[in-house]
Amino acid sequence: MKKIATLTFTTLLLSSLTFSTAFAFTDLDKGQTEAVSFLKDRGVVRGMDHDHFVPKGKISYAQSVQMIVKGLGLNLNTIRFSKSPVASNIYTDIPNNAWYSDAFVIAYYNGLEIPKDVNPNATITREQFGDLLIRALEKNGDFPMVKMFIEIKDENQINPEYQGRLQRMLLYKITELDKDGKLNPKGDLTRGEAAVWIYKAIRVLDAHTPKTIAK
Repeated sequence: MKKIATLTFTTLLLSSLTFSTAFAFTDLDKGQTEAVSFLKDRGVVRGMDHDHFVPKGKISYAQSVQMIVKGLGLNLNTIRFSKSPVASNIYTDIPNNAWYSDAFVIAYYNGLEIPKDVNPNATITREQFGDLLIRALEKNGDFPMVKMFIEIKDENQINPEYQGRLQRMLLYKITELDKDGKLNPKGDLTRGEAAVWIYKAIRVLDAHTPKTIAK
């Protein structure tokens, strides 16, 4: 067997995740500043320009996968390959030279179950993002089984395959229902919401990760 194959991100996030040097953006909604600043400092998100994050802008599937992989620290460090995996061997529409190809490969081998014919440029829905995020979160932590059920008024709109993970997302308090008790699962996720969800997921992971005590 060859050495562990590692994938490194060789390209900056493009499109709506372009470079920004601002410490704080001027267009963030209430409650988003801490999350966006935290993720920006760690290279997970970037602004549209020096002052604007555009939190109400839509986010693509490719940008979502990149953010989740980087934010939750997914990697291939414990997997041994006879040769380095490439995106074109897994997905039909992910070029090997795309800026997001490494993230999709890492996501695949970490069990995120992305459709093989996924359109990376399509906007992602709230339920799709939530499903991927909880898969990534629970891949990294040891979470107790909680037997609780939260009533979702528009539960009939949720893809049945996502229901369990979306319930756990609410139980982890990564997001909450709107004033009408709805999750709006088929709605497009915004950049601001994505940043807040990832930030809260990281906090949940930290709370369930055993701390090493220095001797």
